[in-house]
Amino acid sequence: MPRLSFDKVYDAHAAASLDKQLQLEHLVQSLGEEKRWEYDLKTGTLKLAGAENGKPLLHEFQIELLGSFANGIGWKWLWANEEFANSPEKLTSSLKLRAFGEEYKCSQLTDSENDDINPEDFAVVGSGLCDALWYFPIEYGGGTAFALCYSESMKNDSEKCAERVYNIFPQAILNLAIRNHRTALRSYLSYYKFTMLEETAGVVRAEHSSGEIKATFRGFSFASISGFDNVTKSELETKTIDQNELPGLFGKPSKDPFLPW
Repeated sequence: MPRLSFDKVYDAHAAASLDKQLQLEHLVQSLGEEKRWEYDLKTGTLKLAGAENGKPLLHEFQIELLGSFANGIGWKWLWANEEFANSPEKLTSSLKLRAFGEEYKCSQLTDSENDDINPEDFAVVGSGLCDALWYFPIEYGGGTAFALCYSESMKNDSEKCAERVYNIFPQAILNLAIRNHRTALRSYLSYYKFTMLEETAGVVRAEHSSGEIKATFRGFSFASISGFDNVTKSELETKTIDQNELPGLFGKPSKDPFLPW
């Protein structure tokens, strides 16, 4: 197998991951002013609750931790945490990333600890490689753990995927540390199962039942994007995403969480 750098893996999943996080943010905002959350790592569940027009709302997800970041220590994968040595059922997602790293010789995914990579970048890659709904940051005393969320009943929004690509991709380029913009777009289009119509040195054009996308590039750098067939601008286009903003949407959990470290 060819060697893949972590940067290449990140570029391939960054835009779709931002899309997923925006859908999570939309879900959280729909819970209203009284939104609350709780999680239990013993059962691997996360609950988001709130109300809309006086009607209670509750969403429950299965979660799997990838690892945690502690101040002064750096990132540590869950499979390297001795607290979980006897709980292999909780290691599925983190072990999947390690296996990928072993196959493609990506040391950032196989080394037990890392203090060079932004820990949220591991969550971005994990969200893509494990086909999660999204990732969820869980703050605890002295650091942050990152969990992947899964649900058999809930799927990410794909009805307006051409519109989402048109509006979200420029924001991904603006807000995320993407090196190869062409790779990022091609992977994002693949995530939504677009059919490629044209790919030259300066143009990528693809179609989907929801519309057509055309983007231009200067080398590997993004230049412009156009949408056709009812693809329109939306509020997503002008929204600047702060990756550190998401935990603050929830406040503290509604009950003390169980964390083994």
